[in-house]
Amino acid sequence: MSLEKARTIAIIVHGVGDHSPSAILDSARIGYQNIAPGAAHSTIVELPDFPQPDGTSRIQRAMQIEADGQIHIVMPVVWSDLRMRATHATRPPILRPLDIGGLIGRAIAPLIFTSFDLLSCIFKAASFIWGIGLCVIDLFFTLTTLAFWGCLVWLATQVVYVFGYRNTAVFRWYYGPVIVTGLLAIRYGLKRVLPVFDVISDIAVYVGRPRKRKKAEAALLGILKAACERAPQARILLVGHSLGSVLVSHTALQLTAVPSARGRVILLTLGSPLGLMSRVFPAYVTTSSKLSSDFARDGVVLFWANIWRDMDFIGRELAPDNTAAFAETSLGAGPHWDMWSDQRLWRAVVSLLHAAERHDFAGIKADWNVTEVSVDAHQHEVYRTASGLWVRRIIFVPAVLLGMLGLIVWGPAGRWFVGVQPTFATRLWIMSIVVGAFSVALFFSSLEPNESMGQDLDKRYLGALRRAGIVSATVWTVLQICVAVFGLTLWLAASRHRL
Repeated sequence: MSLEKARTIAIIVHGVGDHSPSAILDSARIGYQNIAPGAAHSTIVELPDFPQPDGTSRIQRAMQIEADGQIHIVMPVVWSDLRMRATHATRPPILRPLDIGGLIGRAIAPLIFTSFDLLSCIFKAASFIWGIGLCVIDLFFTLTTLAFWGCLVWLATQVVYVFGYRNTAVFRWYYGPVIVTGLLAIRYGLKRVLPVFDVISDIAVYVGRPRKRKKAEAALLGILKAACERAPQARILLVGHSLGSVLVSHTALQLTAVPSARGRVILLTLGSPLGLMSRVFPAYVTTSSKLSSDFARDGVVLFWANIWRDMDFIGRELAPDNTAAFAETSLGAGPHWDMWSDQRLWRAVVSLLHAAERHDFAGIKADWNVTEVSVDAHQHEVYRTASGLWVRRIIFVPAVLLGMLGLIVWGPAGRWFVGVQPTFATRLWIMSIVVGAFSVALFFSSLEPNESMGQDLDKRYLGALRRAGIVSATVWTVLQICVAVFGLTLWLAASRHRL
């Protein structure tokens, strides 16, 4: 497969988490096919001897799109495998699905390294407050890791004790299925939990290990250079999602070393945490204003577009000072993840490429800068979300009263008033504190956004309302669980005559 006839080369760089080229291409194909005209055709192709993120050269899988007589190439860049990942522990041979001990051994090392990476990030924070916050995260991460593996070890010893020591002479027929089912359940749980640890690890490694970061930037620069040289007539669309947007934007600063890239690169950042990371780590992550100024000075990046979705708490608007070659907008409702399959994203990409074809981005900037949205189209959503916030604020009052009642009656001295045993009184007291804390969190999370809607419905207000609804609903669910556990504990206590 040759790139000489390609009109566009889209280089897609993923964010945090474990990814694969096939998964990215499948999502991209789904999203594009939803908006593609009937004449468009997409196929998976292989590019021989192409640079890879690990510094080697081998076959690169890509998606070729043929539309309107032009060829466009979508090329995923997977850089998540540049370090040890805890999720790699869940990839043993198929003949060893029950090797839980080996799985734990393979996963513990990356998590320990992450604790040290988080520790190094503490000293790189911009302020003492951010350092304290990172210290709390590191402590929570370390304790959670130790507690998690400790529970698994304890569970293993209990299994050995129950099925081995206590029943040495008797082995019942159902012991085998129970043990196998339990091991498979543990493996399934680890496969779902370990990616959460890896998300934190990706950020910690990117900031805490400068060598890894520079290696990833150098590898991406080599990929961009190869794309520019093999496709001399193509536009280069450099796309980065989440932490990948930080990687692509900082790599774009080094494109001055690639003369063939000058004036051909369009930068597209999705759900970018540039604003947050540049505030926490200003010495390691460049601000959006500085990036846009450098892009305008060097003339390598033709245009920079930033896109996010309203339920994204990680990356939203960047608002750089220099907006001459910059535009940003929200796609509407949607979370931080799974953007590759969003057809609204591909519509924006198509309009962006059409603007580049005309060498006129004024239309894009004008369309994306519109802040008003249709009231009729979103009236039901606004009413439902605002009503939900109001109802939860009403529920806040009895929840707080319940928590205060627990603090008063089941406090450390509660056993003298209602005859509760000392250890049980302490548990109820702690549960009351938890209920009260989540009740207060429910109240604050159920406050409507401060943005004034005015006569027309504003994009900022709608996005803030959607995020408030998500947070409030999450806190409300946790509060329901806490109250249910509290009530169940009281019922069990009463049934056992402890009250």
